Amino acid sequence: MAVQDFTTYTEVDPNSRIAVSASRVTWTGITANEDAYVYRDFGVKHFAGNFVSYLTINTTASAQTSEMFPWAMTNSLDDIKGIADASGNLLCVRLTNPSSPDELRIVIQEYYGGTQAESAAFYTLTRGTNYYLKIRRDEDVGTYGTFYCDVFPNSSRVAGEALANLTITLHAAKIDYRYVHGAITRDNNVNNTQSGYSQDLQVINLVHAGYIWMEDENLRGFEENAVEDTYLHTRDVDDTPVNGVTIAPISSNWAFDHVGSADPHTGYMLESNIGTGSGNYPIMDTAAVDNDYAKFTGTGFEGIAYADVLADLSNTGTANFDWNGQGLIETGTITAASSVWNHEHDLFATSLDPGASGATRTSPDANTLGGWQMNAVGETLYFEAHMEAEWDAASDLIVNAWWEVNVDNTGGTATDTADLQLVVRYKGEGNTAIKTQTVEVATTVGASAQYKQYKTVFTIDHDGSGSEIASLDILSFALNLETDTSEVDDIILNLIELRYATTKPSLEA
Repeated sequence: MAVQDFTTYTEVDPNSRIAVSASRVTWTGITANEDAYVYRDFGVKHFAGNFVSYLTINTTASAQTSEMFPWAMTNSLDDIKGIADASGNLLCVRLTNPSSPDELRIVIQEYYGGTQAESAAFYTLTRGTNYYLKIRRDEDVGTYGTFYCDVFPNSSRVAGEALANLTITLHAAKIDYRYVHGAITRDNNVNNTQSGYSQDLQVINLVHAGYIWMEDENLRGFEENAVEDTYLHTRDVDDTPVNGVTIAPISSNWAFDHVGSADPHTGYMLESNIGTGSGNYPIMDTAAVDNDYAKFTGTGFEGIAYADVLADLSNTGTANFDWNGQGLIETGTITAASSVWNHEHDLFATSLDPGASGATRTSPDANTLGGWQMNAVGETLYFEAHMEAEWDAASDLIVNAWWEVNVDNTGGTATDTADLQLVVRYKGEGNTAIKTQTVEVATTVGASAQYKQYKTVFTIDHDGSGSEIASLDILSFALNLETDTSEVDDIILNLIELRYATTKPSLEA
């Protein structure tokens, strides 16, 4: 059996004394007064007879009256004392350091119905040295079997080179075990510590008989039942005639019957059930073998190429795609059936007489984003735009204006407004007449503090009678603050943006 992977074991370690890697369980400064263990559940009564286990141990430090258990086999989950107090059964390897003499010893123990038995002999270990254990149970020796632990100086574990052979003649009726531990504490109120590790654990269950034979150049081995269950299935073989044939009978669960109607043999695959209908077994058509995909069609399970996949997907209107973060290369154009994107253009505003009869340019500071100050009658800002071909020509244009109140209006009323008027003039290539729309929007500012920012949205009608906007038209905008109707008549315009709907995600030729 392969070396056990301790990362698949369960660790119970409330004081964080234990560290686990794939091949090793390490304990550092662990006391006997703890409830800690690392175990694997092999299943109820898994170890029902003879077994052998291999383990390497090393105790790097141990104090007087300390103890630790690098291996145990149990039927319940608790520390050693907890299992014993509950009249439980277990087998274990114990590392103990008596108060006198101050030396590290290894013994083995059996707990049966809570009663403890220990090997008559012990072996004195050297701290910081690897020892290689062979732990086993032989149920044919003694009334209830014998528990052994052979201690070796190297991993070869040659029988005649053992440093010690520890044994216990087992006292209880033959007990089947479930859990194997790579480390476990006693929990007995002794606070002296040990540090060390167990590693390279192997556990081999010898209870099953089996067979070994040569197959070609390979040596094959199977458990006694596996030969029958995996290969022969003799209990499932019947010799009931299949379409009149009784030679070489096979399992009724896999028989193929060349009849077109139901048959008394449960599990038969009827020839009439092979095809493309609902519930039938699929058949393959004669498509090319190097096609990349397959799909069910009216003629069977058909191989298809990349182009066919794309063609099929294009006809599935409800399909959602996740490209998993990958880019699109050589895609051609991407166009939606409806306007699902918006293009935005930030527009550059100009004043014809800045600082005099025109709006005044204001720089940003700690209070304002800066822009154009508008605070007098007639101050107008001008900006231009071009209607791109990507506009859907079926939705209104939106002009967004962001601006700040440039006076302290905290003494105003809740209904105070700042009224902006936008005049749009436009025509296209080859046109003589200019079309015009005027949109005025009053934005409620109330008792606003100075420098508070607002947004005004102007909707430009795309298909008004006599004022239709066409794709590729040039638009000229004039924006002014209606000081005669505004309670707040001093603002700083921060940004102008033109926004329109499109069926394309970006500009295309």
